[in-house]
This record gives sequence, C-alpha cells and structure tokens, in this order.
Amino acid sequence: MNFQELLDCIMYVKARNKRVTIITNATLLDSEKIKLLVKLKVDLIEITINSYSKEIHENINGIKGSFDKSIKAIKEIINNGIEVVAPIVITKYNVKDIEKTLEFIYGLGIKRIMINRYNIGGNGCNEYNDILANLDDLQNAYKECQKFAEKHNLKLYSLVCTPHCVLDPDDYPNIVFSNCGVNNLNRRYTLTRDGNIRYCNHSPEVIGNIFDNKMIDILKSDKLKQWAKIEPVFCKDCNKKDICQYGCRAASQQMGYGLKKEDPIVSIYKVKNK
Repeated sequence: MNFQELLDCIMYVKARNKRVTIITNATLLDSEKIKLLVKLKVDLIEITINSYSKEIHENINGIKGSFDKSIKAIKEIINNGIEVVAPIVITKYNVKDIEKTLEFIYGLGIKRIMINRYNIGGNGCNEYNDILANLDDLQNAYKECQKFAEKHNLKLYSLVCTPHCVLDPDDYPNIVFSNCGVNNLNRRYTLTRDGNIRYCNHSPEVIGNIFDNKMIDILKSDKLKQWAKIEPVFCKDCNKKDICQYGCRAASQQMGYGLKKEDPIVSIYKVKNK
C-alpha cells in the first residue's frame, strides 16, 4: 500500500544480489509503477486468478472491479519483461471450472501456474464449510490439472503443503508439490515490519523479534526445536510422513490445535488413518 516503502525494500534486497518476488492482486499497479519495478529488476510477480469468469473471481476475492484491473496489469507486466506466475486457489466456487481457468491463464501468455487447495486460516477458521471444495471435487480438479499439464507439456506447482492422504503426488506426475519440512535452515520465515519473525506467512506464532534477538539465536530457539520434534498423533505410523511432513502444520496452529494435531483438512475430509 505504501509503494515507496516497497521500493526501498526491493532495493535493499537487490543490493544483496537476491531474487525478489512480489505477491499482489495488481489492482494498484499502473504503468508508472510497473516501469519502476522493471527498472529495479524485480524477478517475478505473482498475481492470483481464481477463475476465467469475472463474476466468480470477484466473488472469491471480494473486490469489485479487480478482475479487469488485474488482467490489464498482467498484460503490461509481461510486455515489460517481468515473469508472471498465476496461482489459482481452489474453492467450492471454482473447482468445477478449473480446466477453463487454466486455459484462460495460459492464453494470457502465462506459463507458470500454481494450483493451491484452500488452506484454512484467519476468518476462514470459522467459515471453511462455505469455502472448501469437497474432497472428490478437489481430487477431480487435480486430475484435470494433470491433463492440462500433459497437453501443454508444462509443470504446474501446488505449493500449499497438503497431506499425501488427501492429495497423493504420485497421482499427478506433472504437478510439483511442496512440503513444509522440518529443516529450520530451509524454512520460509516471515518478517513483519515491526520486526517479528514467524515460522511462515501462514503461521500466527511469533518466534522472536529481530530488534530484540539475533536471527541465529531465534533459529536455535526451543520453539523451533519443538517444530522439528513434535509429530501429529494421526501421522505417527504413516510410512509417508517423512515425505509428506504432515501437510500444513501452521493451519493446525491457526485453528488453535497445536503441533500434535494433524492438518485440519484431514479431519474435515474424514480421511481414514491407514
């Protein structure tokens, strides 16, 4: 929202020879701002497109007029040479139109597409029944994504950590899945503007503050050690747990369950413990 502050952050990071990805709905990006991002050599801009349908897209994100603004910005960003990646958050509202949405995004010239199942958090902790696609529809949507990826010789990316008992990566060879992992040196830490460090952008738990602690001390903290040591009871005897890494543990934190409880998507979908 404060564009000058964003530019300062980009310059700080690029001066240290690091990659910069901006996640935005692009509704505030005009031609002048896009040219500044090009000048600062931003590597990637991630803009969510939840549907080929303007009505469905805006129903999901709740912003009237956002569809046309986002599409206009995407075309201009691509024309200026910055790569765009388009995530789709799969909900009950767009799950059955996934093929049309993928073809629409591909037609914009976007070759990197993310497909993410809805991950529970924030207000969604109380509203997930109104948002979640049912399990059969979700799995069928991923089958459609696999067919699309094969047709266009692409890799799609599913980067919301998902338990393998819900979506098994072996069933979707053209979709790259991620997991949270227990390696604390390879975590997607989140830094807020007031200095708080969280496990990731989805986790609500603050594990330290860089104005009060050195980062090396935060990385050695008991909270981080517990993340690696504690495993959900449901997953204890699963032979895929070392690959799956329990889905999204931060979603359990969002729901107030703690680390001993499995990703809430497992119990909501009534997945059997095999």
